[in-house]
Amino acid sequence: MRDTNLKRRMIISDDCCDHCKGSPEDMVHALWSCPLLSPMWTHDPCWNFRASQSFATFRDLVEHFIETGVDLNYFATIVWTIWHRKNALRTTAKPCPVQQVLHEARSAQATFVRSIPPKRPDQGSGDPQQITWKPPVSQKLKVNFDGAVFREEQRAGVGVIIRDEHGSVIATMAENFPLPFSINAVEVIAAKKALKFALELGLSAIVLKGDSKYTMDALLSEEVSLADIGHLIEEAKLYVDQLDEVEFVHVKRPGNKTAHNIARYASHVSKFSV
Repeated sequence: MRDTNLKRRMIISDDCCDHCKGSPEDMVHALWSCPLLSPMWTHDPCWNFRASQSFATFRDLVEHFIETGVDLNYFATIVWTIWHRKNALRTTAKPCPVQQVLHEARSAQATFVRSIPPKRPDQGSGDPQQITWKPPVSQKLKVNFDGAVFREEQRAGVGVIIRDEHGSVIATMAENFPLPFSINAVEVIAAKKALKFALELGLSAIVLKGDSKYTMDALLSEEVSLADIGHLIEEAKLYVDQLDEVEFVHVKRPGNKTAHNIARYASHVSKFSV
C-alpha cells in the first residue's frame, strides 16, 4: 500500500496506518482489516467472516470471494470508496464518515446501473417468421434461461425453465440476487445459475438456450475474458465441465419468452423459488 511503499523508498520513516495508527498500512489492512473500518463491514451479514478469517494478501481475499460467490463488483465499489475516503483524510478537513461508505458505494453503483441503456427490442422484418419451440435431440433436455434487472430494488433476477423432448416442463426456477455492475454480468450470472440448477437436478446432457449473444459466445470461447466479469464466466465454465454434454444455442427474445417472464417474476420471490 502507499505508506508501506513510501517507507521502502525511504520517503517516510513510519508506515503505520494513518487511520488507526496501530498496524503497517498494507493493502489488506487499509481496505479490509483496519479495526476502524469495522462499523462499516459489520453492517452487512455477508462480511461476517471478516472476524474469523485473515488473509496474507489482497489476492487471497479476492480469491476467497470468488470461491464463496461474493459479488465482486459490489466489493470493488466499496473498496474504491474506502480508498477515496483515505485520500480525503489526507487532503480535506471533512472526509466521508466511515458509516457512510456503504451508502456512497450503493449510490455509485446505482448511478452506473441507471446509465446502462435498456435492451433494444428485436427489430422485426416486414414479414417476421414465427418462432416456435422445437424439441431437443439425442435425449437432451432444453434449459432456457434469462436475466432481468429491478433497478428500484437494486436487485436482479434469473428465470430458468427445463423441458423434455415433448415440451413437458421438468422444472422451473426463479431467483433474485444483488444487482451487479452491468447487464452482461446479469446475463452471465443467470447462465451460471441455470447450469448449477441443471446439475442439482442430476442432469447430464442439456441444450442451454439464452437470448444474450455475449453470454453464449463467452461460454463457447476457449479463453476466459480478463474483463470485469471474467471471473463469472470462469465460474460458469466450471459447471459446464461437470456436465457430460452441453450444447449452447443463442435464441432471440421471442423464443425465450417463458424464461424471461420467470426472470421478471423473480422480483416477487424470497431470493429463490423452484
